[in-house]
Order: sequence, then C-alpha cells, then structure tokens
Amino acid sequence: MNFDKKIILSRARNYIQRISKLSGEIIGNIPNLLHDNLPTQIIKGISLINTSQEFIYGKRGGIDDYLSQFKLEKESNQSFVLLIFSNLVIESLQVKRIPIGSNTYLIKIDVCGNGTLYFTEHKYDQRPEKDDEFYYSPDFDFKSLMAQIWNLYSGRIYVTLNSKDVQWNGGSWVGKPNFNTFHISNDPIYGSALDLFDKINEKNIRCRADGVSRSYLFFGPPGTGKSSFAQKLGGDKKIIKFDAKSFESISVESIKFLFSVLSPEFVIIDDIDKVFAASGEVATLLCILETIKLDFPQSTIIVTANSVDELDPAIFRAGRLDEPIKFAIQNAEDRREILTCYGKKLDIKISDEQIEKIISATEGLSAAYMKEIIIQMKYSSMEEVLNIIKTMKSLLKKKK
Repeated sequence: MNFDKKIILSRARNYIQRISKLSGEIIGNIPNLLHDNLPTQIIKGISLINTSQEFIYGKRGGIDDYLSQFKLEKESNQSFVLLIFSNLVIESLQVKRIPIGSNTYLIKIDVCGNGTLYFTEHKYDQRPEKDDEFYYSPDFDFKSLMAQIWNLYSGRIYVTLNSKDVQWNGGSWVGKPNFNTFHISNDPIYGSALDLFDKINEKNIRCRADGVSRSYLFFGPPGTGKSSFAQKLGGDKKIIKFDAKSFESISVESIKFLFSVLSPEFVIIDDIDKVFAASGEVATLLCILETIKLDFPQSTIIVTANSVDELDPAIFRAGRLDEPIKFAIQNAEDRREILTCYGKKLDIKISDEQIEKIISATEGLSAAYMKEIIIQMKYSSMEEVLNIIKTMKSLLKKKK
C-alpha cells in the first residue's frame, strides 16, 4: 500500500525537535549537587521528572487531569472518530477546542439532547491528528446521534480508503477510511434484469421479516449493472457502501461498533476481486463478513466483483456469501428492450430498422453502453453512431 513520505518525514522532524527541546530542558533542570541548595535540587528534580514524562506521554497528564472532573466512559474506535470529524457531520455539531498544551487540544462536542463527547487532537508540523480514543457521558445516546448522521448523509454513507493519510499498524501501513455520501442512479432497470430484481427483492423482504441474514455475490463484466442493481435493491433503506480496499483495512472491532450504532440495512462492498488480486491477504475481510452476518442479521450484504477467477474459494464457504448471482453481457433481446425504453424515456426518435442495426453492431457490449448510444442518436447520423460503436469495441479489445 502506498503512503505519503512527507508525513513520515514531518513526524520524524517533529520528533527530533522534541528531543532537542527536551535535551535543553533536561540540562537546565539537572540539579547541581555542589552549588544548589536542597530546595533547589528538589524543585529541579521534580521539573526534570515532569519534563521527561511530558516528552514520553505528551500532554496526557493534562488531558487526564481535565477529564477527571467529569464522570465519563471511554472507548477506542478510529472509524467512529473519523466519521464524527467528516465534513458533513462536524459542521453540524457544536464544537469547542480546549488547549491542553502547545500542540494538544481536547475537542468537546455537545450533542443537543444526547450528552457530550470528548476527543484528543495533536498537531504534527501543523497537521492535526485525532486519537482513536474518545470519551462520552454515561447517558450518551449514540443511536440518536447516528440517526442525525444518517439524515446528513441522506441515508447513503460511502466509505473509501484515503491512501494519502496512512499510519503504521501491526507491521503494515494502513490508510484511514474516508466518509462521503453517494447518489443512486435514477436509470430504471430494463430487460431480464427487471425480472431478476423482482425475484431477489421479494425473497430479501421475506428473509428480513423472518430475521434471516442474507448475503449475495453479484459478479460479471463491468457495465452489466451490478452496482446500480445493488443500490436499487436497497431502495430507501439505510445503505453503507464500502470500497473493498477500505473494507479490508477496517478492523473487526471497528465494524462491530459502527454497525451497532449505525444499524445499516444494506451493506454494499464493491470490487472485492481487486482486493484479492492485489494482496491475497483476506483473513480480516472474511472475518468481517462472518461478523456482519452473525451479529447484524438485519443487514443485507451485497458484494460485487467483475471476475471470480481471483477469489479465494474460502469466500464461498457457508456463513459468508449465501447466493452468487451472475450478471452477463446483455443478449440481443435485452439490448433491444433497453434501447427502445431509453429512446422513449429520453424522447429520442429511433426507427425499428435503426434499432436492429445497433443491436447487430453492439454484440458483446454491456447495458452501460446502450444509453450512450441512444444519446448519440439524437446528435449524430446512423453512420456516425455505427463508427462510434466500432471504435468502442476496438478499444475494449485492446484493453483485454
């Protein structure tokens, strides 16, 4: 995994500066047994201990002293901290920064009607970093806060990996997840995919009503509608979507805490085959799949992959992915229906003869190309559209 060398150099420089500063303070605080009287020696000795502790623990003592005046609970969860400080969330909260030292702050967040949260922030070369630990009042209502967060994200939370912000963890460089929202396509489902959608949707509704967890693997070539199909299956439910690389980097403990407070109804993990192909290390990923199914049966899991060739057979064992569903390149009949329906939806006039020519020319192209081809028909001649299709297919062959 790539990491930003500037961050590492910045931290090393900061560490050296702290050592230099500490050295000067230590030399100034070393008791002179020949010239200092006893009270001076004691004062210097205490100052020497405090200076050393501050170097080792930062301003930990100051943080603990400040927080000791309140009755607080303590938790550690990096994903929750990053979610709270995502732009959409932090801008909606009442935030107060309390300086503890030159480079350390306590961040107090009062959540109306819920209680208070405290976070610790340190600055490395003016770059703020939050600790994974946070504190909260015993009666803090996390579920109420999460309901507010779901509203801020319009019921759609997308977790991606921020490769520019990494940390050393357990012998490897791990990126921090980044939280955003995402939009579901308004494009309708056409062709045989509509029958498949109705079948899966009906089955999933029945399973959820019975408290039976379900997990699906949608696999097939790019553009066949896997991701949009998964998102539409979620409908107006609460959906948390992961880029597969981010999913792999999040610990099981983080997932448990996030899911216990977020309670997502649908979990979508995109492009899982890229993680398997890139690392081959999938133990954490498989463990998280099992954890979600076992501990959060109300969450339907949908995993997508362009190919199953690189997937470890372990992922198909019972208790991980229940039902694999193949999304094939659309056949002539499906392409005909997609082209006809898009033509009507976009109010683009296209004759039956033109549709048949396009169907013949688009063999091997997925549904994703059909909408673009119909749009091209509004602004280009039939000959130009056929040339565009020919070029598309030529480029796709080169890519393979």
